[in-house]
Amino acid sequence: MRQLLFPCLAAMILGLCGCGSSKERQMQTQIQAMNDLAEAIETKQPEEKIKAAEKRLGEIQVQMLQVALNEGGSKAEEDDRLAKKYDAELNKATSRLAKAQSERMSVEMKKQWDKAVKDAKK
Repeated sequence: MRQLLFPCLAAMILGLCGCGSSKERQMQTQIQAMNDLAEAIETKQPEEKIKAAEKRLGEIQVQMLQVALNEGGSKAEEDDRLAKKYDAELNKATSRLAKAQSERMSVEMKKQWDKAVKDAKK
């Protein structure tokens, strides 16, 4: 659940607050990283590939937060412009990632349930 919540909240917050002088590239990079992670989960890539995609997304989000904190909200016009420009793409990527992570979590929970039932029958 925590893995699902953080990217969604971070994406919404970052979509509103913006980030540094290369904000547009950072926003594009974040959206791409979210889609890459969703694709890795959807196509059932090996766990190490999924973990690498999660790590990359986390690093991008940390960089964006650091820039936003250093900037101190001094570029509100650019933030508003980017929020409007990337709102649909960011929401789509966030929804895709949330769905993929939810399905992944459901599969994992089913595996754990099946194992518990099997162990209980022993």
